[in-house]
Amino acid sequence: MDQNVEEEIEVVPIVTMTEKSPQLDTEMLMKIFYHYRDLSVAIISVFGEHRSGKSFLLNLLGQYILKNQENLKSRPPEVKTLYTYTECQVEIKKDESSIWFDQNAKLKKIFHWKGGTEPDTTGIHMTSKPFMLKDEKGQDVAVFLMDTQGSFDKRMTAGDCSTIFALSTLLSSVQIYNLPSGLIRENDLQHVGVFASQAKDATKSKENEGSAPSTKLPGLMFLVRNWQMEDYDPGSEGGMKYLSKVMEADQTENIDVRKKIMESFANVKCHLLPHPGKKVTRQKGSKDSKLKVSDIDEDFLEALDDLAKCLFSNKNLVVKQLNGESCSAEVLMGLAMEFDKKVKNGELPKVQTIMQITQKIGFLKKIEDIESECVAAMELKAGEKYILEEILQQCYKDCSARALQQYDALKVPEKDDNLKLRTSLVNHLRSKHAELQQTNNTRKVQENNKIIEKGEVAGNVYLKEMEKIACGKYLEDVTTARAEAETKAHEAFKTSTSDCNQDLVKECGQDLHNAIQIKHGEFEKLNKDRLEAIRQNLQTKVAEYRMEYVVKMDKEIEKTKTMDDLKAAHQRNFKSLMVRFNKSVFGEYLQCQEEELQSLMDGMFECFHKYERKRESQQAEEEKKLKTEEEKNLLVTKRKQLATKYSEAFQHLKQRYVDVGTLEAIHKKAECLQLLEYSNFQKGLTFIKNFSQDPSELKKEIQQMFEQAKTRNAENKKRVERSLDVFYAELSSDYLREMNQASGEASEETLDKLHKKIVSSVTAKLKSKVPFTSIRENAIETCEKNLKKKRKDVKAAGVTYKGVFKRAALGATTGGLSGGLFGPVGALFGGAVGAVGGAFSGTEGPVNVSVDILKWPSIRRLQSLNL
Repeated sequence: MDQNVEEEIEVVPIVTMTEKSPQLDTEMLMKIFYHYRDLSVAIISVFGEHRSGKSFLLNLLGQYILKNQENLKSRPPEVKTLYTYTECQVEIKKDESSIWFDQNAKLKKIFHWKGGTEPDTTGIHMTSKPFMLKDEKGQDVAVFLMDTQGSFDKRMTAGDCSTIFALSTLLSSVQIYNLPSGLIRENDLQHVGVFASQAKDATKSKENEGSAPSTKLPGLMFLVRNWQMEDYDPGSEGGMKYLSKVMEADQTENIDVRKKIMESFANVKCHLLPHPGKKVTRQKGSKDSKLKVSDIDEDFLEALDDLAKCLFSNKNLVVKQLNGESCSAEVLMGLAMEFDKKVKNGELPKVQTIMQITQKIGFLKKIEDIESECVAAMELKAGEKYILEEILQQCYKDCSARALQQYDALKVPEKDDNLKLRTSLVNHLRSKHAELQQTNNTRKVQENNKIIEKGEVAGNVYLKEMEKIACGKYLEDVTTARAEAETKAHEAFKTSTSDCNQDLVKECGQDLHNAIQIKHGEFEKLNKDRLEAIRQNLQTKVAEYRMEYVVKMDKEIEKTKTMDDLKAAHQRNFKSLMVRFNKSVFGEYLQCQEEELQSLMDGMFECFHKYERKRESQQAEEEKKLKTEEEKNLLVTKRKQLATKYSEAFQHLKQRYVDVGTLEAIHKKAECLQLLEYSNFQKGLTFIKNFSQDPSELKKEIQQMFEQAKTRNAENKKRVERSLDVFYAELSSDYLREMNQASGEASEETLDKLHKKIVSSVTAKLKSKVPFTSIRENAIETCEKNLKKKRKDVKAAGVTYKGVFKRAALGATTGGLSGGLFGPVGALFGGAVGAVGGAFSGTEGPVNVSVDILKWPSIRRLQSLNL
């Protein structure tokens, strides 16, 4: 630096205050930066309350740079590390005082300052020329000092304070937040949080340019002035320890503010600076001041020396950066021009007073209370079980009317918002009613299924009662037993559904009838099989006794010579066989027994008459005929066996559903096998080669069994579809809940993406879970149709109040900046203030459209289905 630089450096205003808003002097800024446009720039800015010693501090920092410029560029090799914090490492010489501690030197008058209570600096002032230093790599850096008008000045509005902070932060590489109270108070943190939100919103468009955009503001340093506590030593090391303690908090609001500060700035540091001494505070101003270094308290100078080294040493010097790269004066000028356009075009976010924000928050709370009361009443009426839709609808109408009446009685803070808020209340209540309707419909489906299941249980009671009456035997009189069993089934159904909705129970009367009919069909089949078994047993016995009669008569024919002897032999054998046959048939008398007994008698008499007509000549023929009859019986028995064997092909499908094509294939295969076996069996018979048993009877029995299999398969399909009905209902509830939660902070475009994601995921899950083509396609179509309807319902519902207050918790906007006008009161509203501004300006943060439907109850139900 030239020897005349000290005389050439002066402070010039780059931002002036007007009645409308602060105005940036772009020509002056361009004039300052022009000769240094290709160099890296470091700008140290001081921001804080008015009359807090910012200008006085900058003069001392300027004097430090001028006196120690050569020492800052090159440190002696013999140094020791005092301490390390964050990214700042401060080094001091061993046992030597800083060379700028010239006790007789007068203080430099670079920045104008004065004592008293009236503000001095207006707008933003900056050194007209830089201090030329070198960074750690030995490259030249143009260092500027920047002074800002004191915040919360009676001449400044809340918007002016925000603009001053935003612009000084935009230009600076380090923003020093000057705190004169001797502590970092909670409202100081609240103010920083609000100022940071304003600065980020104001510089957002430029921050987002480039391939790797950064949302970080430059480094922030809390400079605690007039430090006199004994807990922590003055300087940077004590400051960082104190900051660490300050950043601890228990309340959610305070935690959020601290988190926001740490996330907003590239780094956050703290420095503790004692009071400079009474001689300094008694000075009238920089013009008349004859203040010397010796007039300042020594502990203040030592802490200031520590601060200056942390800011200006070649290892610690921070240059202005943009998107992670060093920023030249030319680029910085472009940023300032862009910000100036926003100010002139009125594009900066609107700043409201704390009173306006408080009124809005209180009004929104009243609306939320009205809505909560209405929702609670509807939920109470809905209860835990299904109620008639008419009752729920009437409750919704009454509650909505009462809620709107309460709303209309309120005093709206801003009339422009009245229609919007009233419509939003109506939409929220309508959405909640739709949710309760869907829940009620789900309960109805569940109740219906429960009643239907009770009907199926009653059907089982009917079957058990019929079996109890039959005692495992063929039941000839079914009518009487059926009446008794139906009475038992209806009694069981009435008892089991006593806690169900009786209107639904009445509606499910036909389902009970159908369940009993199905079970009656099963009993009829079982009863028919038993009758067939009895008949087959009797026919077998008849055939055996007839064969035995023939054998005995054959022997008698050989012995007897006369017809009387033949008749006597016939009578003897006939009587013996009839007695034995009657003894072999036990149990209750059945009509089929009489029929088979008569068949036996007829057969024996027929044989005897043949013996009468033809003795020797017909004996061989009779034997042949008997054999033929036996083979016929065998053929009939074979047909019944094959029919039974065919039915076994469907045994594993009694409780399972298969596609119609699969069922048809099983039928075709089993039918083909049994007909082929039937044909091969016919070919193996000896006596009835000329007798061809028509296979149509076998085909008829097979067709009857196939129809029964189709009926059973259809019932299985209905059971599967009923299970899916519950899934559809629960899926709609899960979908509405997911979309309602997202709609509070998401745009319609984002909700559409979320809707498509959910539909795609559900479709994929149905494709993997439902193995049946027809049911799977119908299920996918039903889900898409239902979810499309629910999407329209969600779209009509609008933004929820929970979304508004969630943004309030984050303190995402800058409206509450004016809270500083009320001192500590602003701390209570800082986070909430910004949120309302954001909520009413329509800003929206990024929303995650990913969704894990595997956690939904409906998807877990689908996965649990045994298909």
